[in-house]
Amino acid sequence: MATEPAAVESASSKALQNTVSRASRDLLAEGLLGVFKPAVQQVDSCVQSLRESQLELRQQLETVALELSKCPTQGEPDSRTEMYIKKINNIRRKVTIINNVLQNAQERLNKLNKQVPKDVDEQKPKQPAAAPATASGASS
Repeated sequence: MATEPAAVESASSKALQNTVSRASRDLLAEGLLGVFKPAVQQVDSCVQSLRESQLELRQQLETVALELSKCPTQGEPDSRTEMYIKKINNIRRKVTIINNVLQNAQERLNKLNKQVPKDVDEQKPKQPAAAPATASGASS
């Protein structure tokens, strides 16, 4: 019968360690959420404003390219004008590529922003259920 109390004590000790381990993980998860969430939100807002400015730039480039293409209507197009039209078209392509990259980054940030609270919420129900076991284990 001396082995039974030792086995109960060992099981209770393991349960306490699991509870402490879960509580530590939950605390760590909440701490990381507190650290990363503002940074993710700040990056998200910066990406959003950058995307808006990229769209405005793209629209302006399209307007300038259209105006430049209308200029050489008389005679042969000027080589300088042609060069500027090509440069603007290249810049417009680059802006489009950058805009696509920014859009992908923002989508990832939005997914991350939605996933982090879900992960923390999934872990929170474990903590209250473990807390009473700790209190009853400590009072025994």
